[in-house]
Amino acid sequence: ALLKILHFVPLHSTEPLLLLSWASVRAGRSERQSLRSVHHAAAGLALLTLASTWQVARAGKLSLPGLARLDLEPPAALMVVAGTLAVLLAFGEVALAPLGPGMALATTSRKKG
Repeated sequence: ALLKILHFVPLHSTEPLLLLSWASVRAGRSERQSLRSVHHAAAGLALLTLASTWQVARAGKLSLPGLARLDLEPPAALMVVAGTLAVLLAFGEVALAPLGPGMALATTSRKKG
């Protein structure tokens, strides 16, 4: 069962990267901005792969119920948290891109005059 997880994570990590790249272009972001988001997500997915490799190499538990209970060794848990945050932030950046830079500030400020 552990090897299935080790196989699943790196193999299927290309799918969210493709989705992120497509969504970034559809949001009207520049190529440089799109690549930056994809690179951040790829780094996060690499951390998730590293965490699964760590758990398998250490013969630790790696299952969805175990993950829900945070039944991971501390280095693997840190990699999971950092990797997940990197992926979520990259997707969040692309999802908010159509709002434009400073949109939240622009909606709260009023012009005097």
